Amino acid sequence: MHSDISFSDVAPVTGADLKNLRVSAGLTTSQMAKAAGVKNRKTYENWEKGLGTPNVNQFFYMVKACGVDMEARALFQFLARNKDKSFYSD
Repeated sequence: MHSDISFSDVAPVTGADLKNLRVSAGLTTSQMAKAAGVKNRKTYENWEKGLGTPNVNQFFYMVKACGVDMEARALFQFLARNKDKSFYSD
């Protein structure tokens, strides 16, 4: 994997997808930022707002932190199936 590739270049993962993943795992934005290896939670929060995206490696580190144990194809299928499902309320 190339760390300079944005995850959105590989799969259409939105900020809502990231938030659903985080909330369903019961993690905070600070915990997700730490898992992604970014210096502060604001970077991660911007991703959830659709302002930028994590690179591929960052995304997979966050997935691992959320306890998702599946191969990449299954993960993409999970995200696609749950696009309209919200695990949180605004």
